[in-house]
Parts: sequence; structure tokens; C-alpha cells
Amino acid sequence: MREFVAIEVDIDAPIERVWQLMTDFEGYEAWNPFIRHASCTHPGPGGQLVLDVEFEDGMKRRSGQNIVRWDVPAGGEANLTYQFTGWLPRLRLISAQRVQGLVSVGNGRCRYTTREQFWGLLVWAMPLEKVRTGIRSHALALKSAAEHQAQGVARTGA
Repeated sequence: MREFVAIEVDIDAPIERVWQLMTDFEGYEAWNPFIRHASCTHPGPGGQLVLDVEFEDGMKRRSGQNIVRWDVPAGGEANLTYQFTGWLPRLRLISAQRVQGLVSVGNGRCRYTTREQFWGLLVWAMPLEKVRTGIRSHALALKSAAEHQAQGVARTGA
């Protein structure tokens, strides 16, 4: 059995600015209400992420992730994909993969999509509504932060 959480949002900021925010893991604390802290061993495939997640109800979880795809903005597209690591996926109890994509839609705007897929023997125990709420708050906060930065640049001309 596979479960999915998917969100899509249009952002009034250039794809490069959104990518920079998405991949500045140490900067997540400043804008991300769902992933409260993140660290990365190195950007790119094979990089290891540690994500400290805080759900809306205050429940906290730490998870390790392995970056499997890192496509910087090129040709109007970008992609960041990572997979859950640890003993749960090794035992095939719960596995997960999150794909975050950006597509330029013109006029300095882009579309952000994120999809997290879960599978394994214990997938039924996943708090999917909490994950959905968290991922939605992540997407909307990314939109807000990128648009705020883009407006600041437009005002200063930098």
C-alpha cells in the first residue's frame, strides 16, 4: 500500500531565488514552520540530510534523508529529491521519498510542487493528515519567504 501527500503553489519569485531558499538548509529556521532545523553533509546526490520536523500539535520527529536527485535550475526546471533513511526503511516498515520540483511559468514566477510518498508494512500508522498539514505550511512559507525577498530586491534594484 502506498500513500501520497502532494501540494502545488505558484510563487511570484524567480526559480533561482526559490531554489536558493529550498537548498539553504541551515536557513530553514528563519522561515520554515514545519522543518524547524535542517543540516546537510553536502549538496547533491549522496548528501545526507537531518531534518527536525515539528507538527502543528507540537509533536517533534528527527529523520535522516539521503539526497538522490539535485537538479539546479536549468531550462526553467529544478528538482530536489530525498529518501528516508534508518532502521524503519531497512526493515521495510516505513519508507518515504519526497520530491520537490520547480518550473518557471514566466514573468519571474515559478510553480513549486512537492509530493511525498510512503510505503511499507506500517504505512497505515503514518500520521498522514499531520504530514499533509506540515508540508502545506512548508510550501506556503516558502512562497511567502521567496516573494518577500523578491519584493525587497525589486524595491532596491539589487
